[in-house]
Amino acid sequence: MKNFEKWEKELLEMAKTNDNLCISKKDNKPHKCVGMNCSDCLLKSDTAPCRNMLVQWLYEEYKEPIKLSRLEFELLKRLKGEKLEYLARDKCKVYVHAYDTKPQKGNLGWYTESRDCCCLSLFSNCFKLIKWEDKEPYKVQDILDNCEVVDDE
Repeated sequence: MKNFEKWEKELLEMAKTNDNLCISKKDNKPHKCVGMNCSDCLLKSDTAPCRNMLVQWLYEEYKEPIKLSRLEFELLKRLKGEKLEYLARDKCKVYVHAYDTKPQKGNLGWYTESRDCCCLSLFSNCFKLIKWEDKEPYKVQDILDNCEVVDDE
C-alpha cells in the first residue's frame, strides 16, 4: 500500500482547504504546513521543492511505525551517538547486540570484521521486534526514522 492509499481520506480533506501539506517527522503523517517548522518536515530538501518531495512521498510504500518504549527510543539515540549503527539478536534469542558496521549472520551468531560490538544484556526485554530469525540486521537510523514512542506499560 502506498502512502497516498493509507492517507487518502485525510489528504482529500486537507486538499479542500487549499493549504500546503507537510509530512511530520514526528509521526510520519500528513499535516497542514501552516505552523509547522520546515526542519520538522520530511519533505524538506536542499535539492528539490516541497511539492516534488510530496509526490515522491505519496508514491512510497507505507511503513507501519515501529512502536518503541521511551527507554528503547533513548537507547537507540545513545547507540547512534556512540556510532553503533546496527542491531541483531543472538542465536540464544536472549540478547540484542549493537554493531558499528553491518554484521553478517553466521551459524552461531552475527559477526563483523571490526568486531566492535556491544551486548545489550541489561536490556534483554527490549526490542522485541528484533529476532534471531531475521535475515538482515536492523539499522538503528531506519528504526529511528520510522518509530512511534508509546507510553511504557
